[in-house]
Amino acid sequence: MRKSRKKTVASRQQALDLAKVNYNRIQALYDAGAGTKAELDNAKNQLDNAQIALDTAKDQVEIANNQITAASKQSDIAKNGIAQQQTALDKMEAGATAEERQQARIKTEKAKEALTQTSQTRKDVKNSEYNVDLLAQQKQALSVQLKTLELQRGRMVLKASTDGKVARIVPKMGEIVSTGATGAVIETNQLYYDIYVGEDSISQFKAGGNVTSHVVALDKDVQGKVRYITSAPQYTNMRMSRDKGLSDISSFQVRVDVQRTSELLPGMTVEVVTK
Repeated sequence: MRKSRKKTVASRQQALDLAKVNYNRIQALYDAGAGTKAELDNAKNQLDNAQIALDTAKDQVEIANNQITAASKQSDIAKNGIAQQQTALDKMEAGATAEERQQARIKTEKAKEALTQTSQTRKDVKNSEYNVDLLAQQKQALSVQLKTLELQRGRMVLKASTDGKVARIVPKMGEIVSTGATGAVIETNQLYYDIYVGEDSISQFKAGGNVTSHVVALDKDVQGKVRYITSAPQYTNMRMSRDKGLSDISSFQVRVDVQRTSELLPGMTVEVVTK
């Protein structure tokens, strides 16, 4: 192929040389007046075509040379690959060396250890998940128990209506306390007095309302404010006569707060006029 292309280039070079000779001859004849313009133009066209044919042939030769070079490189790469494959084949046929077998054994042992560790890790993860679920259930059970204990403690705690110091606990240990009974006596800075009013006069007292009372020892009136009104114990109820027998009149306990002064002392008698 390479020789054929070289022959083509040589042939085109010869054709170009002949075209030049022919052109120079006709040019001389034209200059001497023995040739025509058409003959000169025809010779010029033949010369140009020969030059183009020669350049094309040279380009084709260069392309072919590049292809040959690339094919040669690919051939070298293929030869190297064949040599590597042949070397690997020879090793396989000859068998692995002692060092290679030792390295393969070490890699196998490491792989087995990694597999064992992975299996153990999975078991540990499952155990941890089980422990987490168990702890969550225990936490839920303890939370329910805590709420129950807090509820029980709340039921056993008596909260005073005002701040102060416990002066006396009325019920004895183990005694059953009835609703409305006094549980403890508290000393506070707030002075107050309790009055027991029958149901026929209770309408003149309202929680938060003002009450005018008279302190006997000081012989003066003081203003107080009703803190609360509640049912009084049964022993404060009054009996009245009726045609068909006796009937109880319910009483109510009214607690009235008064402003502390230097004159007022705990235990003084207070009078309140009711309707």
